[in-house]
Parts: sequence; structure tokens; C-alpha cells
Amino acid sequence: MKRSVDSDRFLSKITVAAVIKNNENKYLMVEENTSDGIKINQPAGHLEENETVVEAVIREVKEETGLVFIPLSLISVHQLFLNSSSFFRFNFYGEVDFNLEPFSDEKQILKISWLDESYLAKKTKCLDPKAFLQQVIALSKALKNPFQPLKI
Repeated sequence: MKRSVDSDRFLSKITVAAVIKNNENKYLMVEENTSDGIKINQPAGHLEENETVVEAVIREVKEETGLVFIPLSLISVHQLFLNSSSFFRFNFYGEVDFNLEPFSDEKQILKISWLDESYLAKKTKCLDPKAFLQQVIALSKALKNPFQPLKI
């Protein structure tokens, strides 16, 4: 099936991101080389054709960290504005096997680290997107209340 230009434009404006917190209250983050320089980001990326947002976030975590992501909850949906374009980002909370060492074969990923909130708060100019700290706040609130399951 041939995709239209509108379909390509639609898919490129839907992104997913994973918020993964370990037992030491640190978040799994990637340092990547972008067109805007080196950025710290959570594992994230764009929706691909014939893919759900849940499938997309599982794929992105695997591609960027080598780990299998188990999404537990949708934390939030943010609308981001960048270069006069609008993007919708679906932010998921979930887990990985914390006993495995993350790795990436993607050339733009420079480093994968577990970072705490205080370190990330100091690096807000490096974060891509800056909305990550808002997601951490949303996660903190969600942890105090029951999650809505992904399958209803």
C-alpha cells in the first residue's frame, strides 16, 4: 500500500518516549548527537507505519538501549512545538530488566546512563525536549495514585 504525503507528515508528528526509573530513583537516559548538538533525552522516537504507540515505544527503547521495555502506564500526552511544527508525544512509564547492561548500535547514541533528578534538573539546557522534567513530575503524581492499565 502506497502512503500519501499526508500520511508521512502525520506519522512524523507523533512521537513516543519511555520514562524508566530504577530502584535507586535514577532514570534511564541517552546522550545523543542531534542536529542541535549533543542532547540528553529519554529513549524516544517517531511512530512508524502500521505501528501502535505502544509498539513504537517498545521498539524505540530496544533500538536505543538494547533493553526490552515493558510499558505499564501511559503517563501523559504532550504537544510540543518545534520550528513552527507541532508534535504529539506519548509518554509511557515502564520497566526493563535492571540486571542487564544497556547498549546501542545506533551511531547517534553516544552514551546510556542512569541519572537522578538533581543531575537532570541542572542539565535542563541539554535535555531534549525540556518537557522531560514535567514528565518526571507527572510520574511522581501517578506513582501516588493507581495507574490506568494500558488494556482496559
